[in-house]
Amino acid sequence: MKKLHSKLILIILSVFVAVLFFGCKPVLNPEGGINEYISGIVKSDGSPIPGIKVTSNYGSTITDENGFFGILSYYFKNENHLINFSDIDGEENGKFETQDVIIKPGMNSSIVEMKKDH
Repeated sequence: MKKLHSKLILIILSVFVAVLFFGCKPVLNPEGGINEYISGIVKSDGSPIPGIKVTSNYGSTITDENGFFGILSYYFKNENHLINFSDIDGEENGKFETQDVIIKPGMNSSIVEMKKDH
């Protein structure tokens, strides 16, 4: 019984380690690029900004009330992600300049500082 218990723990730990190290790798998409999930927080002067549209070459999303975003993007070998951030709610949460941010593959989280539009 003790051997069975030890083997079961070993199997569970092995599966956990395999998922941890191999489960989070980028996946090839049909166009031949590599899919990668990018997340982050959009801020201005240290405060989160809700309502910012975040656009990648795969789609778009809107930051939540904490300024958080998560989006899928893809890249080809030796390329970076180009992510666009634009203020779509006007004056509601302040007015901010549209900007493009380059995110290197593997840098899956980012803090983006938006500049106020005067």
